[in-house]
Amino acid sequence: MMMDFTLTADEFLAVFRDDPLRLPQAPDPASVADIDFRRTAEGWPCVRCGAESHVAYVALTSFGNRWMDLCETCAQWLRFNMPEEYAVPGGPGTS
Repeated sequence: MMMDFTLTADEFLAVFRDDPLRLPQAPDPASVADIDFRRTAEGWPCVRCGAESHVAYVALTSFGNRWMDLCETCAQWLRFNMPEEYAVPGGPGTS
C-alpha cells in the first residue's frame, strides 16, 4: 500500500484510525518475541512507502491489536512528526 507523502503524521495515522482493518492482525498481547520476529522477518512492506520494513509497532485499535510495519526512514519520520496525543511519554520526538 502506497501512501500520499503529502499527508501530515496526523493525517497518516487517521487513515488507520478510521479503517484499522487496513493493518494486519497482531497477537493480543504481543510479546517482545512477536515484535522481534515481525521486524526481522523478510517480506513485510512498509505501510507508508512499500519498502521492506524493519520496524514493527503494535497499534491498539477498536478491532484489537494490529501491526504497523514501517521502514526505518518512515519510522523516523513518524517518530519525529507524531501528534502528541499518539506519542508515548518520554519516547522519541517528545519533550
